[in-house]
Amino acid sequence: MKEHYTPGFVYTVETVNRKTGEVVEQEVVHNIMPEQGRNHMLNVTLNGMPQTQDWYLLPYGNDYEPQDSDTAATLPTTAGELTNYAGSTRVRINTAGAVGGVVSNDASRAEFDFDAEVTVRGLALVSVPNKGSPLGTLLSAVRLSSPKTPDPEFTLRVLAVIDLQSA
Repeated sequence: MKEHYTPGFVYTVETVNRKTGEVVEQEVVHNIMPEQGRNHMLNVTLNGMPQTQDWYLLPYGNDYEPQDSDTAATLPTTAGELTNYAGSTRVRINTAGAVGGVVSNDASRAEFDFDAEVTVRGLALVSVPNKGSPLGTLLSAVRLSSPKTPDPEFTLRVLAVIDLQSA
C-alpha cells in the first residue's frame, strides 16, 4: 500500500512584546512546498544540482492562499511581499544540522521588526535575499490561520521546522 506523505515546513509564528519579551500570540501552521521547491530538493539531492546555502523568509500581506504552481518569480508580487521591516534584506534563517530527520532554526529564530503597523497574512521561504526580488527558488509558502498585525512595539518571531521522518 502506498502511503501519501506531504513534505513541508511547520511554522510557529509568535507576536512578541519588544519591551517585556512576552509572547502575546502564537500560531502553529503547516505550509505547502510548491513544485519549484520539491524539484529543487530532489535535484540537489539526487541529480547533483548546486545547492543553495542560504534561505530567507519573506512576509506577505495580500489575502492570498499559496498554490503548488507558485514560484519565486510570481509569489512576491501575487502575495504582496511586505518590505517595511528592519534590515536591508529579507531575514535569513539560520538552521542547525539535521538530527533525526529534522532541521530547524530553533537556536536562532527569525525576527521581523516593522516600522509601522502592518497586516501579515503569510510567509514564504526563498533563496534570494533582496526584498521584492523575483529571482531564485521558492521552497515553502504558508498562509497564516489569522492575520498578524505587528507594530513598532511588537516583533514577529518565526520558528521554521522541516521534518522528513518516515511514517
